[in-house]
Amino acid sequence: SQLKYSTFFNINGNLFFHDLKYNNKNQLFLCGNTAASNIGTANTLNPNYLNGVTDGFVMKFNANNKTITACTYLGTSDADIATKLALMPGQEKLYVSGTSMGNYPITANAYTQPNSYNYIQCLDSSLVLNLGACNFGGSDYFYTSDIYVSTCNALGIAGIKYSNNFPTTPNAYSTTGEFWFGNFNLNLTDLTYATCYGYGGHSHSGTFNFDPIGNIHHSVCDIGGTFVTSPNAWSPNKQTSGYDMISFK
Repeated sequence: SQLKYSTFFNINGNLFFHDLKYNNKNQLFLCGNTAASNIGTANTLNPNYLNGVTDGFVMKFNANNKTITACTYLGTSDADIATKLALMPGQEKLYVSGTSMGNYPITANAYTQPNSYNYIQCLDSSLVLNLGACNFGGSDYFYTSDIYVSTCNALGIAGIKYSNNFPTTPNAYSTTGEFWFGNFNLNLTDLTYATCYGYGGHSHSGTFNFDPIGNIHHSVCDIGGTFVTSPNAWSPNKQTSGYDMISFK
């Protein structure tokens, strides 16, 4: 019932936020994309604007003294977006997923798929060190629903793909469908598991999480109505002619 804090950001261009996460030090991390050239801070990974149509960015905001303590640009001289954040529990690093229309810089020995538009970047919490960067996906965009560090020391990422050539591993649940889930090791050197899922129609967005024993719980919005439901499901059939929610693990 009470708005405790709200702020504007003094910038010289558009600023779009796509995700935010708090750590246990009351520090707020935000990511997004911008054409503003004055939000980078000194001594970060990329303090200067990268001259893209838009640049991705990660910002560290101190909610106690209401200041931007660090901000780095991410991307290339083309169009770039940072879409989702994941914080590493108990460690001073974070992961950022995003889309780049340019040649996003990949670190040595990282997992890579040539000509893909999607990246994952690992940074230290000061936004200074490049701790690893990989790219993945197919020949079109990928909208990240969420990215999450599991208790099994793996990095999971899920979302909607817009091409049919996303990678799947030999033990994949399905090689077709609009949704894609991938599991990377924390060094971003290996895609340990990847599967597609979805059964026609148009589905989008959603969110997911891992439980303590490694099961993935995912909720999405679907108009197709042909998702497989399990025996004794609370609602086994689609209820409307529009979008319905479906949850699965």
